[in-house]
Amino acid sequence: MGEVKKYVLTGVSGCGKSSLIDEFENRGYCVLKEVAEPYILEQQSKGIEKPWLSKDFQPVLLELQYRNEDSIHYRMESVFMDRALPDVLAFFEHRKENVPAGLKARIGDYVQSYTKIFFLESIDIFNKSDFRVESGFGEAAKIGNIIRRIYSELGYEIIDIPFFPGDEKTAVGKRADYILEHVDSW
Repeated sequence: MGEVKKYVLTGVSGCGKSSLIDEFENRGYCVLKEVAEPYILEQQSKGIEKPWLSKDFQPVLLELQYRNEDSIHYRMESVFMDRALPDVLAFFEHRKENVPAGLKARIGDYVQSYTKIFFLESIDIFNKSDFRVESGFGEAAKIGNIIRRIYSELGYEIIDIPFFPGDEKTAVGKRADYILEHVDSW
């Protein structure tokens, strides 16, 4: 079996990445879920209300993302990923933090290994939750612009995925179908 095809779903917070990952998983595809939400919820269960305010937050997420991506098994044909290392780098930049040297040294082996980057279009609706680090859609959009720029600077062609109208189940299903129609043709 050849190299694993890694399809990254990215975009602003709240654009539907996790819902789309769940859809792909329900359809039987291999997926990697994002690392931030489970980590935040775990920290909150320990009484840390806003773990993203910790100076160690981004380095921990970067290490978790490395582990997440390392879990891709070489026998997999393809995997849909809810964010990837460049997304974590965008959050470092947004927070004006430097990537720790030991973690930065490992990035090069990962960031050129993605097959396609799908940037999910968002609508200007932002539901603040207990695990979103952004204060609102404006901040989320700024981070989205950084994410887009970083992938472009790494030489990736970004494939924009439109928002489909309808109820959530229908819209998510249409997005999944749209991606699958174009996975091998782009």
